[in-house]
Amino acid sequence: AELATAEGATVLLTRSSAAPLDLATRSVIADSLRADLFISIHANAFPDGLNPFTNSGSSTFYNHLASLPLARAVQARVVERFGLRDLGVARGDLSVLRPSWYPAALVEAMFMMIPEQEAILSSPAGQQAYADAVVAGIADFARELASPHP
Repeated sequence: AELATAEGATVLLTRSSAAPLDLATRSVIADSLRADLFISIHANAFPDGLNPFTNSGSSTFYNHLASLPLARAVQARVVERFGLRDLGVARGDLSVLRPSWYPAALVEAMFMMIPEQEAILSSPAGQQAYADAVVAGIADFARELASPHP
């Protein structure tokens, strides 16, 4: 929030602590605040039976086609920042993204179950790097929107 505010954005958080708040409620809050953009920041995990060491990487999800450029911009910056395998951008019928009429993306930078990635996610420097990458992606998206198109 601080980084995006420093870039000139007005930031409204759906939560500011680790207290639980279900995903559907987060999108209701964003909608009630008349958001122009929504980013849901996550740390990924696997269902039982999948090997995280061969299936891990960074991914970003969107639901509506209008959100695809935002998802691509954030994904590019996260992959660039951490250098993990690019699992790409994909449409996801996710409850936090589904109801949005504005650009919305859910980013999964790393996997909590991989010790090295968990260490990054739990360190202040890693959290800062994640935040930097997400804000850079949002800025790229905003610049693309503002640029004239032929």
